[in-house]
Amino acid sequence: MPRYKFWKLIRSKMNLLVALAIDWEGYLPAQRVFYGIGCLAALVIVVLGLLQLIGMEVHTDIDHPDHDGASLFSVKPIIGFFFGFGWAGGYCLGRMSFLPAAALAVMAGALFMLTIWGIVRTFVHFQNDGSMKLDSAIGKDGVVYTTIDPAKGGLVQVTLNTGLETLAAVTRETRPISTGRTVTVIKLDGPNLLVESKNP
Repeated sequence: MPRYKFWKLIRSKMNLLVALAIDWEGYLPAQRVFYGIGCLAALVIVVLGLLQLIGMEVHTDIDHPDHDGASLFSVKPIIGFFFGFGWAGGYCLGRMSFLPAAALAVMAGALFMLTIWGIVRTFVHFQNDGSMKLDSAIGKDGVVYTTIDPAKGGLVQVTLNTGLETLAAVTRETRPISTGRTVTVIKLDGPNLLVESKNP
């Protein structure tokens, strides 16, 4: 996403939050819960966007990725669910009883979740089908470019069909893999390389 569009999105979210704060006292307690969930999800989206702008990415899957490399139960789709759930629930509760509003909130959350999953899946599919074949890295050795943290991931340099590439990598090891260490690519983990230390 271009930076000017990202900051435009940030401003629109801030205006929405200001309007919400002005009317906060007039909302029902249940509406406040819904809107609180939506606001928290929006904050997480902003933080993730800022991290991505500075070159950091959160790689967390609750379940194993599907065959296309994009898991429905990963961070971004789940945050999308809570975003849609919270805002739709708060909006609908002001116009109908709790049960119909909650049902619509769940439906909206599921729609947001599936939409974001589809976008991520399309991106991963495009990346894997482009001129750079990530799957050609499987089984190869690489060198850690920036420390690979088990929670945050890092960068690794590995030779692909396009030459020496610096790519995002994650590990299942409990300790960080420091810069300069040799690692082996085990498989693809979404858009990332899953690696393990060559000589632990």
